[in-house]
Amino acid sequence: MRKLPIQDAKNMTTVDLIEGLRNRDFSLLESAGCHRLRREMYVPGFLCRFTVNTAFRLSGVGKSKTTRSYRKVRRKLCKLLDKVTPAEINGNFPQTHDHALVFGFNHPSLGEIGRFVGVCMRDYGHRKHLFPVNLPWYEALMPIVGKLEELGIYITPIITPSAYEKIKAYASDEWLEQLDMARTGFSNHYMKLCTKFAEEGGIIWVAPSATRRRTVFNSADECSMKVACAPQTMSLLATALVKAKITDCDFVPLGIQPPTGFKPGLNLFKTYRISVGKAIPMSEASDLLKQRLPSGRGRRLDHEFLSRIAKQVTVLGSSDIIYPAS
Repeated sequence: MRKLPIQDAKNMTTVDLIEGLRNRDFSLLESAGCHRLRREMYVPGFLCRFTVNTAFRLSGVGKSKTTRSYRKVRRKLCKLLDKVTPAEINGNFPQTHDHALVFGFNHPSLGEIGRFVGVCMRDYGHRKHLFPVNLPWYEALMPIVGKLEELGIYITPIITPSAYEKIKAYASDEWLEQLDMARTGFSNHYMKLCTKFAEEGGIIWVAPSATRRRTVFNSADECSMKVACAPQTMSLLATALVKAKITDCDFVPLGIQPPTGFKPGLNLFKTYRISVGKAIPMSEASDLLKQRLPSGRGRRLDHEFLSRIAKQVTVLGSSDIIYPAS
């Protein structure tokens, strides 16, 4: 994959950058000298591509791409994921067909994403799903992006705080400045896509922490509302939907309990436990958005949503990941 000259990158819009990545015209990571980040994605990227390609092959989908054939692919992929990324579900996923859904979850590892794709195929095969994907993952998944979209899975790149810190260790000052601009551009593009998906009654999957971490809250002070939740992901998303005058949308908290001894990766063949919490309808989210925390900083929506995730985590028997022990 060719390297993109820095001057070309400076002259490209966010949409141009994403289109170039999607078409595999270049690699931003390779261009910025972040070869190590790409190498880290080789094995997990290969496993994901192999699983999706296998589902297509087993379904016999050829040139005749019909609704029935894609239904077969979804069933095959669901069966594969049930074996490779098993999950126990506590509660029921909402089945509202006229409402957009925002699923927010604690994000201890990469493993829950595979389990969620299984939910997409099993419970919501007829709907479109939007996942923000960290740039290294996005580049690793590009060979199958078309197939994912045929199954209703849409991904868009972001640069998470942890990825940005790694990039800073490798990129030159010039490229770091460019990737800093791309980071903002990707985030703005993601918010526009969220609005579009919500308008069309799609499903948006969000990790409010914006990165992988074991805890729901960053600290006990966050949990007790002494300080604002950081980042304020749910407030940003809800604000965008309010501005777009979207009323038919529910925010659904999901609690994740990974297997004992889990690692940050995919944790294949190990069972995750997922608990579905009480949804916050758009009307309630809009009201919570207007309310400030007692400290005056931060909005109640973020705290309320994280509290509902934490409640589901405790339902699963994991009280130690609500906030770090002092």
